[in-house]
Amino acid sequence: MGNRQVALEMFNQAVNIINAKALPSFQQEAYKLFASSCYADPTFPEAFYQSGNNNTDLNLSHSAIACYRRALECNPPPSLRASILCNLGWQLHSTKQTEESLEISKQALDLAEVHNKDVLPSIFINLSCIYGLQKKLDTAEQFARMAFKADPKNPQNEMALAFALLFNRKFAEGFKHFERRFEYKLKEYLQYPNPKWSGEPGKTIYLC
Repeated sequence: MGNRQVALEMFNQAVNIINAKALPSFQQEAYKLFASSCYADPTFPEAFYQSGNNNTDLNLSHSAIACYRRALECNPPPSLRASILCNLGWQLHSTKQTEESLEISKQALDLAEVHNKDVLPSIFINLSCIYGLQKKLDTAEQFARMAFKADPKNPQNEMALAFALLFNRKFAEGFKHFERRFEYKLKEYLQYPNPKWSGEPGKTIYLC
């Protein structure tokens, strides 16, 4: 058992640094404090969960997986456990550990349906991607539709649906949803002074 009070102080200070954004190196300083929080109390699930998220942001998938596994060993409350399982499932998928990713994502789904409905769209996307990789395209589409229905305002959910539809050869509907790509990852194209071409005839098209 570590020193939870010290761990909390470091964790909260890291959150303050992130929120303030006052230091040029605020992300690096926060990363170190979150990691120090783990060292101060190796039984602190929130610290390991956040460190896992930090490593995810840095594309350090195996480090993220290690943090999420440790967070699960710290007996987190059900709501947090659902979030940890969700993120662990995605990282396992990203590192091609497909079978375990599917099992973990199913556990996350069962837990989130009762204790943390906010994380459900992300779990639906995880499952859609996993089943798509397994060529179970109808099931992948089904979960993508569930993610989009749960939160249609989130462009990530609509892009997941677009890809699921396109891979399932439902091109007309898929390309319609694929237009959300500009809001999702290509925001710079929305800054041009010209309207987006919608396929109408008689227009001069600017290609970037």
